[in-house]
Amino acid sequence: MTTASLEQNYGKLERICFSILGQYREQLRFWKEHYAPKRPDEEWDSRFCEALDRLSRVEYLMDVLLYSPLEERVELLLSAGKEIAGYAGRL
Repeated sequence: MTTASLEQNYGKLERICFSILGQYREQLRFWKEHYAPKRPDEEWDSRFCEALDRLSRVEYLMDVLLYSPLEERVELLLSAGKEIAGYAGRL
């Protein structure tokens, strides 16, 4: 495999992961707003809890993919690829 095709494949993978993160972020924002408890004594919906738990992590991952040098982005995809794939399953 040539260096150019490796770079193309990496670029495609990065775009797919960023798209998954963006879609999941929007879903989490929706859940945070629409499933928030209406009364203090109301039980918290699991989607609301998931939104509170994961929103900042997803935004962090997106920031790394947008603003970090290539080496850090590659490292992130190697270390968090399974996590991101799991988010795809939540969509």
